[in-house]
Amino acid sequence: MRRFQILIEEEQYRFLANEAGRREVSISVLLRELIDDHVLSHLNPPLEQDSLWDMVGIARGGVEDVSQEHDRYLANDRSERMSRYRKIDS
Repeated sequence: MRRFQILIEEEQYRFLANEAGRREVSISVLLRELIDDHVLSHLNPPLEQDSLWDMVGIARGGVEDVSQEHDRYLANDRSERMSRYRKIDS
């Protein structure tokens, strides 16, 4: 770790001291956690901010149990495609 010294406003110190006390950690630990949370939120933004999120829910399907039986559906689809290839080769 590296030592880092900063000056903060009295209100900021009171907030940090109260929050650290509430969490039962030191101010240093609290600051490291807050920085980690901030960095992670920028590296992994919420799904709602992902441009692909707009696509969620735009399609409708007739099968109700896909989320539970996806492996079975994928296996059936693969076997159907493989049987088509076998017909072409014959």
